This record gives sequence, structure tokens and C-alpha cells, in this order.
Amino acid sequence: MEALADAVSEPEDPAPLLRPGTGLAREVEGVVTGRLPSIDAAEPEAEAEMPAAEAEAQATPDPDPAADAEQPAHIRFAAPHDTESDLPRLSVILVDTQADAEAEAAILGLGFPVSVALDAADEDAPRRAAAYREAGHEVMILASGLPPRATASDIEITVSAWSAALPEAVALLDPSGDGLQGNAMLARQVMPALAERGLGLVLPGGGLGGARQAARSEGVVNAVIFREIDQGSENRFTIRRFIDRAVFEAQRQGGVTVLGRAAHPETLAALELWRTEGRVDAVTVVPASAQLELD
Repeated sequence: MEALADAVSEPEDPAPLLRPGTGLAREVEGVVTGRLPSIDAAEPEAEAEMPAAEAEAQATPDPDPAADAEQPAHIRFAAPHDTESDLPRLSVILVDTQADAEAEAAILGLGFPVSVALDAADEDAPRRAAAYREAGHEVMILASGLPPRATASDIEITVSAWSAALPEAVALLDPSGDGLQGNAMLARQVMPALAERGLGLVLPGGGLGGARQAARSEGVVNAVIFREIDQGSENRFTIRRFIDRAVFEAQRQGGVTVLGRAAHPETLAALELWRTEGRVDAVTVVPASAQLELD
């Protein structure tokens, strides 16, 4: 981070985000598929030889559901993305804490995969999670409502409830410095529950890194947010500059993750502006699960 400040003059990192409160294919009725027209007058001809590629595809067995179920959640439910690119990686996490039809439509219309963090206590969160997953994005659980002095039993009950509400989440997002990042004891209590479910952990930047150390000790893959691209009333052009700076840092580090708010319309507008007019070709945009690691 200090190297970036030397290379690019920029404002101080924004304040942490405030903690919130408490198969594309479908069958259509009446439409029959799989029927081809026939010509009764013509004699049936010998079957044409099946192209090699098609024959190979038919010969390939379907994925084993049992084997897939053995994968940890951060892999099993990760959004599809380009795994072959050698370009630096940029990930975008959008915090979506309340039902907002316009924000939801904007996220669904994004032309690249993002990770959407939802409050599991929100009754509408499961529906939005399903819609985002169907659109090619992935979902995270927003860490909220954990008492600072929660016991192991309290945490197990809470994480179980979160997982029940958002069963296809890939990770837990701790959005503020006074959460897991600022409470080493609480972080140590949470890690076994995450490890058991195969969930990753995404933490705010800064701090002493106690939560990351706790994650490593329990084998929980994790990542740190490079910067929050919106904290208040920034317009789309300012936010786009923050994204461009994140691209610069991704080129230095190999990959970074940024955090934004779905409720701020300028954030979604800035992402679309950057996609169409910015430096999107300088990086590979990947979901945040692709940045999770133990190192």
C-alpha cells in the first residue's frame, strides 16, 4: 500500500463501511422440445457420422454430484470466471444490505462477475442471492450481529443461521475494523465454524492482522480488501478513478479486491463506466473467491 502511495498521489483511504442492521435453462409450459420434423415420403438414409467433438462430449460422463459436494463452499459455489488469463486480477465486492429494485437490476446487468455480500438477517436476502447466482455472480455473508463477547456456542448458532439463509455463500465478509479484524478473541472463535463449512473470509485492510493469523491457523482461506471505493457521496467519475488506482495496484501485486455499496447508485454507474471506457482490458475481473488463499 505504501508503494502505491509513492507512485500515485491519492486521498487517504476511505473510512470503513458502517455495519448494517439487524441453470439458466428453464422448461416453459406448453413448449415441447426435442422433436424434429420428419419427411414421410423419403426413405430413411444411413445416419451421418457423428462429429468427433460431439461424440466426445456425449461420451464424457456427467460430473459426479457426490464429488462436487466434497468441495469446500468457496470452490463449490464460486462464480465462473476466466482461469486461463495471465493478466492481474481485480475483484469487486458489493455490499447489498436492503432490497432495492434499481440496485438489484444494476447488479444483475453487470457485464463481469462480482461478489455480493448480503445480510443473512434480511428476509429478502435468499431471493436476491438466488437471482445473483443465476446471473453469474457469487454471494457472501455479511458479518453482522456477532456480540463482541460471544461464546463458541453463540457463534456456532449464529453461523448456522447465516448458512441456512444463504447456503451457497462462498465466504464471510467482515466490513469494518471493529469486527473480527479488531477482536482477536472473537476471530479465533469464528474460524472453526468457517473451516467446518468451507467458507472463506474477507477482511478490511489495515489493522494488525490478528484475524488473518487466526484464519491461517484453522486453514480458512482469506483475503484483504485493498480499498473501499465509496464512503459517501462520491460521483461516478471519482469512484472510477479509485477503480483505476486499484488496477494499478493489481498490476503491482498480481491481484486486489475492492469494496463498494450497492445502495449508492454512483457506484454501479462507475463500474459500468469503467467497463465500457476504462482500463478493464488491463486486468482480469474475477469473483473475490478467486483471491482467497492461505498465504
